[in-house]
Parts: sequence; structure tokens; C-alpha cells
Amino acid sequence: MVAHDVALWNGNDTSLSAPVTTQYMGVIGQIQQGGLTTTIGTTASIVDGLKSAVAQMVANNGFYVRPTAIYANPVLLDLIDREMKTEFNVVLNTDNITGGIRVKMLSTQAGDLPLIPDWRPELHGHSGLGHGGFAGLHRTEDLIEYHWLGDPTPRISNWGCRTR
Repeated sequence: MVAHDVALWNGNDTSLSAPVTTQYMGVIGQIQQGGLTTTIGTTASIVDGLKSAVAQMVANNGFYVRPTAIYANPVLLDLIDREMKTEFNVVLNTDNITGGIRVKMLSTQAGDLPLIPDWRPELHGHSGLGHGGFAGLHRTEDLIEYHWLGDPTPRISNWGCRTR
């Protein structure tokens, strides 16, 4: 089940319509193939980059995209928390998301989005210095069902942010 869950995020197939491997085409690969990514430079603010990506999503008049959460590796979420404290002297608010689980919230142009830790978005080339190689995914959760993104006709309403 762990391998299955990881493959849903990081599966290495390159096509939804004509699979070439027995792997899934992971969510991250679909986002990258759709060109819906943002890169945040190593010296840039992670928080500003995420907030800008959310604003661009919401401003896109080609789709009705309303992100409901930001999923990211816990190490990236820790960097966001540290940046907020260090750069802005802000401690992030928390809120219940389900069943008594409390997570931190990031104020964006789409409202306060929960920062949900998920170990499955891989860390790519993180050296422990600065921020490098993390995937953070802005998701519109009501359009995602198990095994499908939205419905069998692919409509990707996730945007990924990768820090370098």
C-alpha cells in the first residue's frame, strides 16, 4: 500500500492515454506535463512564491480553480514556518481540517489554506542548506477522487510549486 500511495504522487509513467510502464502517471508528473508549475529560487521567499502561485491560479480565467489546501513534504512546511517567524515575525494560525487534526494555515488570495504535511511528495536534491528540491501542491480537493483527478477525462486543477 505504501508503494501504491507513493506511485499515485510520483509514478513515473509519462502518459495517461497510452501508458508505457506498469506505473501510474503520478500527480506530480501530470502537473509538470500540464505546465502548471512555478519555480521559487533558492534566495527567494518560499511564502511569497507560494502566495503568488495561488494568486495566479485564482486569477486564471480559463478555469474555475479554487485551491483548498497546500500539500507538501513536512520539511518544506517547516521551512515555511521558519521563514514566517524569521522574516515576518508571524506565527501561523492553526485550524481543524478533519477529525480533530489541526494544521497551520497560510493566508492567500484564495483564503486561508491549510498546510497539510505529506511525506510522499519527494524531496529532489535537498542539501539541507537553503531550500532546494521540494514539491508543494496547491490542490482543489473536491475535484480529486481516488485513482482519478476529477473524472476520467483529465482536468488538472492542481498547481505545483518547486523550490530550488
